[in-house]
Amino acid sequence: MKEFVDYFWGEKNGGFDVLYHNMKHGLVSSKELSDHIRERCQIEENYSRALTKLSKSAANSTSVGTFAPVWQILKNSSERLSGLHMDMVHKFQEIVKDIQKYSEEQHKKHKTMKDQESGTLEVVQSIQQTTQLVQKAKESYAARCLEYEKFKRDTGASPKDVEKAEVKFKKALDDYKSLLEKYTNVRNDFEKKMLVSCRNFQEVEIDHIRKMKSFIESYAKASENNHSLIQQVHVAFKQQSDEQTVEKLIDQFIQTKTTGVEKPGPLEFEEADLSNLPLASSPEQQEKQNSSHDSKLKEKGKQNSSMSSNGPAATKHMARGVLRKSKSWFLSRGKKDKKKEKKKKKKEVAAATAVEVDDKKRDSIAANDAGSEQNSVTSKDSKENSQTPPEVDEEGFTIRPDHAERDRHRRYYSSGSTDSDSDDDEAKKFTVNIRPLGNSHLIAASVDELRATCEGLSLSPVVGCVAAEGLSLSPVVGCVAAKCLSCSLACGERQWTPARVLM
Repeated sequence: MKEFVDYFWGEKNGGFDVLYHNMKHGLVSSKELSDHIRERCQIEENYSRALTKLSKSAANSTSVGTFAPVWQILKNSSERLSGLHMDMVHKFQEIVKDIQKYSEEQHKKHKTMKDQESGTLEVVQSIQQTTQLVQKAKESYAARCLEYEKFKRDTGASPKDVEKAEVKFKKALDDYKSLLEKYTNVRNDFEKKMLVSCRNFQEVEIDHIRKMKSFIESYAKASENNHSLIQQVHVAFKQQSDEQTVEKLIDQFIQTKTTGVEKPGPLEFEEADLSNLPLASSPEQQEKQNSSHDSKLKEKGKQNSSMSSNGPAATKHMARGVLRKSKSWFLSRGKKDKKKEKKKKKKEVAAATAVEVDDKKRDSIAANDAGSEQNSVTSKDSKENSQTPPEVDEEGFTIRPDHAERDRHRRYYSSGSTDSDSDDDEAKKFTVNIRPLGNSHLIAASVDELRATCEGLSLSPVVGCVAAEGLSLSPVVGCVAAKCLSCSLACGERQWTPARVLM
């Protein structure tokens, strides 16, 4: 192997500068190699992503038909190639990291080399300057020598001019000789240091080249291994595609999409199955069935009649259930509205004390209440009269029965209020006496007059009454429509008699 010692001398002594700049270029070359491999990583990464996208498009391709298995092979091949290229990217990135680490070490090494070779640099500069001075001294000596010889040979020259030329000649000669001696010393020192520097520069370059070559080998090896794996993928893809012959694709399609091997058979006419029909019955059996059906109908009629006879009691029982359910609601509602009602009552009491209550209004209210009570009494009396004849006192008036049901409901509604409310209710109670006319004979009225009279009355909410027609609860709980009263009176063909109502 050749050495730098034999090839970096020359007349201008520029070998040191060449070797030093070559060492500095090593750092630049390592950075450029790192950038090159980094760009290759980017290319491989983009290629890997493109292959991944291609494999997804192959997966999204039609998966039905006879060509579906081939699409699966294409997808697997693209995925494997994408993975291999991504592995190559990882390997190249590791190489780039090693090169960057080496660049940092190389930079530090160059600084130490610069400090070590600073003496050689000074010697190189000194020998270059000495060489230039020797060349100038040589030219000056030659000029003075020619001038002195001219004055010596010229017979007409004065002795002073000859002496001056001789002095200049001797001075130039001395300067030239002294520079030659200095150059000799500098040259010897330069040769010694230059030999050492050349060897150092050569060692640095050898290490740098070896290191860079190792990087290139790693890069080439990674590429080669990756390409060999890629080649294997291509070979496997070719083998798999060759295995998928036309016959095999047809067989796979038949195995996955077969619908059966049996052909449809012929259909024949079949008679209807009449075995499930019942046997024909005899006339005697039909008469028995008709008689049993009639007996069932009679039993149903009896049940309906018993329900109609027990209607009032059933409706009372249902009304009690309704009242029990509404009791909790009235209690909770009454407690919440208690304060509001007290305030309203205080205002009403204050107004009542300040202004006298109109007698006509009270009379009208009393008349309406009496009419409602009379209507309810007459409705109940009419029902009772439909079953039993009414009881008449000495004066000819009907005796009103004791309605415990009404008193019970009054106690129920009064139980939810406070003591003060009950006192107010006691204060508001009044008695209505219906006096007979002058003559004591019974007054007979037609059905139309009774119907007109009953339709104009407003009934009180007495619980437990039922309609005359359907035996069901009316929309207002316990109320009997005027129509029911009139109908019952009309159907019963009874005469209305005035009744004494006491509240």
